[in-house]
Amino acid sequence: MSRPKQNDIPVHKKRNVQKEHNSRFYQFPYPVIFEKIIMQRLEVILQPRYTYKRKGVYVNISQFSDITGLSPHTLRYYENIGLLAPISRNESGHRSYSKKDHEWVAFIIRLKDTGMPLKQIMHYAELRAEGTETSAERKILLERHSNMLEMKIAQEVEHLEALKKKIKYYNNLM
Repeated sequence: MSRPKQNDIPVHKKRNVQKEHNSRFYQFPYPVIFEKIIMQRLEVILQPRYTYKRKGVYVNISQFSDITGLSPHTLRYYENIGLLAPISRNESGHRSYSKKDHEWVAFIIRLKDTGMPLKQIMHYAELRAEGTETSAERKILLERHSNMLEMKIAQEVEHLEALKKKIKYYNNLM
């Protein structure tokens, strides 16, 4: 069975063929080359992909998505529910995110990763939008979350110790 010619492939399937072709480049036959390329990729990942050249320069939603790791859909959702302040727009009407937006989204991600429910993050965002007079309330909210996180970590440590104890038991049997 022969492979279809490029012109015979429907337009919506041509992208997949191109992706398959490009993915061959990432198959590494030699471990040394593989290690070198992995290290290069790590350097790229650890460096910011897009920089804010000066204070007033913005990045579009696609670039901001790459920076934060959140999908454009999630970023739009956060803006719609009020978690993000209305994002400024460029001349063509596209969203333009600033370094300040990045810092706020990074904090939102940290709160989510540590288990804070979106409802509480929303409450924190509302307090933040009200200004410095709500600093005490925001501090209390973060202290409560911190205490909850400490209890959760203590519980996880207990679970880890129990697992290690069981592993030690099995090691003694063998």
